[in-house]
Amino acid sequence: MVSARFRRHTKGLRNHFAATGSSRRAAKWSFILRCSASSVAHISGSFRRKSTALYKKAAKFSQQNADFAILWSDLIAMAVTPSFQLRIAHCLKHWILDFLSFEMVYRM
Repeated sequence: MVSARFRRHTKGLRNHFAATGSSRRAAKWSFILRCSASSVAHISGSFRRKSTALYKKAAKFSQQNADFAILWSDLIAMAVTPSFQLRIAHCLKHWILDFLSFEMVYRM
């Protein structure tokens, strides 16, 4: 729907062009402006709905990451100790060797 103010504006524009003797151009501009206004309103409403949904998803994702950070914050202190680092390195070394041997056997 086009607002009453916009309709008055386009009528004024049409009258202006008609007074100067170019009514065809006035009709064309009035049609273009009316169509533009309705399509802009449709696009902006669609964009508003999509952006609101996007913001809600981003907020939910952010909250999940915050919960994850709180969950792991206690384990960070353990990761600093040298014995824990050695355990990680030992596990990674074995995991890498297992992965390479698996890849050589099955050729993915």
